[in-house]
Amino acid sequence: MQFGFEQMGLRFVVAQVMLDNIASKKLLEKLGFQSQGVLKEYRFFKEQFHDLEQFVLNK
Repeated sequence: MQFGFEQMGLRFVVAQVMLDNIASKKLLEKLGFQSQGVLKEYRFFKEQFHDLEQFVLNK
């Protein structure tokens, strides 16, 4: 992420995780990401649609 912010000039990084993936959510929060809400039926995976929670880390 440091490379992205400093070398590439990114202003933010976005991550999306399935709602039941608690470990990934905790890791993102530990890294400073903030939840931006839930994307309903956003991803089709294993024959069904899934809701995803979106997290953002601002520079």
